[in-house]
Amino acid sequence: MQEEVENRTVNLAISTTKLTFRAIVNGYNAWKRHHQAKVAQKTAQLPVGKQSIKELIGQNQGVSSIPIEKTDLKGFEQVARKYGVDYAITKDQNVVPPKYTVFFKAKDFYSLLQPEDVEDLLALWLYDTKGYVCIPSTNKM
Repeated sequence: MQEEVENRTVNLAISTTKLTFRAIVNGYNAWKRHHQAKVAQKTAQLPVGKQSIKELIGQNQGVSSIPIEKTDLKGFEQVARKYGVDYAITKDQNVVPPKYTVFFKAKDFYSLLQPEDVEDLLALWLYDTKGYVCIPSTNKM
């Protein structure tokens, strides 16, 4: 009788160990599938913000360009980041001083034209064309 109880106890311990090991393996496999799906989703997302021209054109959404001076470059990047514009910058070194061209998605240009924030673009345009400098605290209405 004692031997039979001991055998059942050992069988119960082995069964529990197998069940626990299977649960751990199943949990690990589920985590691995979730992690792989998350990585695949991250790589499938389109790049946002500053990127290469190849990446920008590869999105097949149309590309527009504007010439810009080095002094305006930092201001443009700030405004583009603020509104989530996808853009690429090239530098033509054959010209002295170097000429910069900014390429961006055609649809992103219109995202810059929010009614309450047009003054940022207007300030950049005034600086580029007329040489006027707008102080940020005074060009807000």
